[in-house]
Amino acid sequence: MIKKLMVGIFGVILSSSLALATPITGSTSIGAASATLSGGYTLLSATEITPNSPFISPGFGDYSVIAPFTFFSSTGLNLANILDYTWTSPVGTWTTSAYTIITQTATNLDLFLLGNFAPTGVLAGFDPSGASEHISLNQTGNAVSWGATLNSPALSPPAPVPEPGTMMLLGSGLFGLVVYSKRRKNQNNSCTA
Repeated sequence: MIKKLMVGIFGVILSSSLALATPITGSTSIGAASATLSGGYTLLSATEITPNSPFISPGFGDYSVIAPFTFFSSTGLNLANILDYTWTSPVGTWTTSAYTIITQTATNLDLFLLGNFAPTGVLAGFDPSGASEHISLNQTGNAVSWGATLNSPALSPPAPVPEPGTMMLLGSGLFGLVVYSKRRKNQNNSCTA
């Protein structure tokens, strides 16, 4: 009797360890019909950006089973506290744990978020796992477009792009050095003649 009980317990332990889920891998696109700005009129002056009718699309890898245009709810992107940004869809929930602002101008906002994606629905067989979301917002007039890519496992954040003013300052400094060295060379040549 004890022997049968031990075999039964061992069988339950073995079958439960074989049924463990695996981390999700792949990538998918996230979009929105448009976005609404609050607290300002441009992507540089706004304090919050809210996607209108956000949706997730079929992607690659484990994300390929997502139905086209799966709509979901999202918090607004509060630029004073980006870590509060979350969304919940029929296929999972996103929470933000870290972020990098790659570019922010009046017409472009490029964000890289690190966080956690907890799969549900058709993806329920996978473990919650670290993921990255790269959000790109563009503004033309009053229209704001919202596009993003969700990657599991998380990608490394891209290097921030220098502002045009920084590049102009660096270029003018290098130009000044070239002019100075040419003048100095010309002065040395005129003194030896």
